[in-house]
Amino acid sequence: MQYVIVVETNKKCQSDYLYIRSFLSWRYELSQPLPKFTAIYLGGKSRYFDEEKSINKAVAAYAFTGGESRIIFCLDTDSGRQGESLNEAITTYCTQKGYFLVWFRRDVEEVFQGHGVPQNRKGQEAERYLRANSIQQLDAKRLHHSLPLLSNGDSNIAMVFDAFLSKK
Repeated sequence: MQYVIVVETNKKCQSDYLYIRSFLSWRYELSQPLPKFTAIYLGGKSRYFDEEKSINKAVAAYAFTGGESRIIFCLDTDSGRQGESLNEAITTYCTQKGYFLVWFRRDVEEVFQGHGVPQNRKGQEAERYLRANSIQQLDAKRLHHSLPLLSNGDSNIAMVFDAFLSKK
């Protein structure tokens, strides 16, 4: 099974994907058959529909080997009125496409680190988080919430991936 993980960050920074991969390795048994994880970088949440070609290419390449794919968008809820309308549009888009949707309230850094991180430090902070193995201090209870019930620092990431992967 291939999991195509679509994230907000750009390919150079990769911060969102680093946190997600750390979480997946920490929580789930990723042994045989070894799942394939493919990252697609949006370079901004508002570009959620721009990478459809990249998604289709990843799915087609894996299908060529006889494998199935699941597409999972992993995005920040952000805050404010503009963010809410964009979140609604993304939810509709993912529902129509049959994609899964993981939300981080307000952002991925707040979920994993417990606080926001300035834009220009996101990559460095994600790498520091991984090196320090800070995932061990993560409160897994904060990762089982549905969207309307998310408080700051909460996510539904465990709810989504628990349906597909076996926990350690």
